[in-house]
Amino acid sequence: MTKRTRPARIRWTIAVFLLCATAIACLTIYMRDVPSRRYAEAKCFTPPVWGRNRGGVELMTFPDSEILLIRSLRAGSSKGVNARAGRIGTRQEDRDYYYSFDPMAEMLTQVGEDRWDEAIGSVSTYTYARRLPKPFRRDTSTWQLKAGGTIIPAAGDWFHKMALSPSGRFAAVLSADADGQLNLPFIGGYAGCTAQHYCQLLSVDERAWVGEPILIPMISVKTGLDVFWSPDERYVVVLDIQSVCIIPVDTSGESRG
Repeated sequence: MTKRTRPARIRWTIAVFLLCATAIACLTIYMRDVPSRRYAEAKCFTPPVWGRNRGGVELMTFPDSEILLIRSLRAGSSKGVNARAGRIGTRQEDRDYYYSFDPMAEMLTQVGEDRWDEAIGSVSTYTYARRLPKPFRRDTSTWQLKAGGTIIPAAGDWFHKMALSPSGRFAAVLSADADGQLNLPFIGGYAGCTAQHYCQLLSVDERAWVGEPILIPMISVKTGLDVFWSPDERYVVVLDIQSVCIIPVDTSGESRG
């Protein structure tokens, strides 16, 4: 090897090393700033009349079918549970709306009232306001979920809401990234934020996550998300005033720390 070729090879080696180091650094930053790309997305829908009803939501499931029926109740309905129905400036409907979700086709279809009335299955009703079940609480200094004195880190930096499954063995937990605007209600608590949201299943007894987080696509303002379960614990539904996200879940899997 001549004296002329040795410096050139050294320069090429240094250039390749710097290029690889830059690529690794960029990939690390990308994966840190976009963690949601590692997670599966929930299937979300924006029915054109979804935001017009404020009377609550009911779910119906069947032991011999994977179909999920959804009933969007009109504001002021005797079966509705949303006490803050009928916001000013929003057109309210005087009828209920019905939808059928097929998990195989991943489609939400509007159906007639007769489809609900003729169906025989178990029904669960969305409840607007819930207190966190003991021993869970929100740490007001970090906005994270706590059980007793232990913080349970979620996929998002801010803990949003929790809904117990009908059996009480599991909880659906919403959290959000900390890079959005935190929206506080008038009297304490947490109304939501504008950042990316996640849904996770928590084993209540083990206080450990079950499965992987599910990404809630940013197709809405995401400042008033809520979550509840189907009566058979096969679905978790995340909803706001503009959209509804349906997540098939498996509560038979083992939890992970």
